[in-house]
Amino acid sequence: MTSTWIGIGIEAIVAVLLAITISYCVMLNSRLKRLRADESQLKATILELVRATEIAERAILGLKQAAQDCDQTLAKRVREAEFFSVEIAREIGEGEQVLDRIAQITRTVRGISAPAAAEPEGGGEAGAPAAAPAPAADAKAPRMSELKMKFAQSAERLASLRKDLEGQAA
Repeated sequence: MTSTWIGIGIEAIVAVLLAITISYCVMLNSRLKRLRADESQLKATILELVRATEIAERAILGLKQAAQDCDQTLAKRVREAEFFSVEIAREIGEGEQVLDRIAQITRTVRGISAPAAAEPEGGGEAGAPAAAPAPAADAKAPRMSELKMKFAQSAERLASLRKDLEGQAA
């Protein structure tokens, strides 16, 4: 009888341990299910991050290309501005030469026509023809100062563009 009670006691202990093991297995199973669900969510999150990274890389490449295009366009415009500045300076120089020739022709013509007009009147002063070219010289002065001012403005703009280009290159 005692052996029967010992056998029943051992079997009861084994049954309790089996019940605890079964409940622990059920609890582990639910935790594993949640972990698997979290794993799929983690995989989805990782895939989204990979896609976002790829999009960002393409955007960065696009921005780099746009910056290079802007740099090339700006450099081209600066070269054109330099070319036009040189051309304007050359044309201003030529304009000054033409204006000097016109003034010289005007002084020569006035110098010839003034004494001829003065002779019938009974002779004129030698200083009178020299006073006549003064209006031509006065007319030339505002035009020359205007051209020089425009040239100085063009040179300032060119210097500003160069500074901007150097600032962007750095």
